[in-house]
Amino acid sequence: MVKSGRKDIALIQAADNLDNEKARQREIDALSRAMDELKLKSALILTEDTEEEIRLRSKTILVQPAYKWLLSTAQP
Repeated sequence: MVKSGRKDIALIQAADNLDNEKARQREIDALSRAMDELKLKSALILTEDTEEEIRLRSKTILVQPAYKWLLSTAQP
């Protein structure tokens, strides 16, 4: 969980990959429950090489390779 002061602003989960359906569902379910609890509409799963967008009703989980996320958040 990423916070700004006392405010929850982001949930980030890390997983090697989401190839195994049982592991995939476990990761998504856990993140979805946390999103409900924290009243967040979006979250992120960092993986080795998977990239996709998972829509769950009014929630969105972005799946992105860790290296792309690191490059996009790097400061010059």
